[in-house]
Amino acid sequence: VNIVTGVFVDSALTANTLDKGMIVQEELRLKQEKLSLMRQVFEELDEDGSGVFDMQEFEDRLTDERVAAYFNSLKLDVSDAKALFKLLDYDQSNSVSIDEFVTGCYRLQGEATSLDAKLMQYEVKFLKEAVTDLRESMWKVTKGLRPSEIRSSPPPSRNISQSQYQDSQEAV
Repeated sequence: VNIVTGVFVDSALTANTLDKGMIVQEELRLKQEKLSLMRQVFEELDEDGSGVFDMQEFEDRLTDERVAAYFNSLKLDVSDAKALFKLLDYDQSNSVSIDEFVTGCYRLQGEATSLDAKLMQYEVKFLKEAVTDLRESMWKVTKGLRPSEIRSSPPPSRNISQSQYQDSQEAV
């Protein structure tokens, strides 16, 4: 009985390992199919064959029901073409290359995950702290200037009240 149980468990473990490998291979195959389809859609968007498309080409092609259906299948909202174009135009060149298109569509497809939300929270927190630090640095720099040398007064820092700010301006 122990030998039969051991053979059964070993067979089950081997099958499980093979299933994991097959799942990974299937995921990779599906990813390659999506990337290939994205390249085909790019070729349709790039009407003049230049290897890039601009905002006008993009907006014109989104009127094609097949192109709109493709973006919908990726769960990408094409109702705001300008916003989507800006997200795809990673290098801000006012044109989208095939690499920008494929990479951008692949990253934008699907629903946001909790990891996406947490990353966004972290980035917003980091930016908020950076802006606050910049504001405080600018405050320190402008504090030593005469009022006539300051075009517009900076807003008070989070650590300085409005009355303290006004008092410091009067002292200068």
